Amino acid sequence: MERKISEEKLNQAAEAVRAACLHAAMEGYERAGLGGLCEEGRWEMVIDAIQSLDVGAVVRNAVGGSSGLFDEINESPQRRGNQAASGVVKKGA
Repeated sequence: MERKISEEKLNQAAEAVRAACLHAAMEGYERAGLGGLCEEGRWEMVIDAIQSLDVGAVVRNAVGGSSGLFDEINESPQRRGNQAASGVVKKGA
């Protein structure tokens, strides 16, 4: 079954993913600096932070939860409990 997704919903999801990536990158860079890592280590933490994002959860949050866009992604109770105030969810957290 094919679902029609509005351009507005797609834009909301894209903006949410962009914001979550930026937030994760800045947070990872700052955390690495506080941990005493060199510049290269800080950038490795940035990449890891972005790769650790649970993009499915970010999209679900952006489009209002159960929009039907990602019905195949099962949200576990553990993931719901690991959502930061920013709306960023870490994979496997």
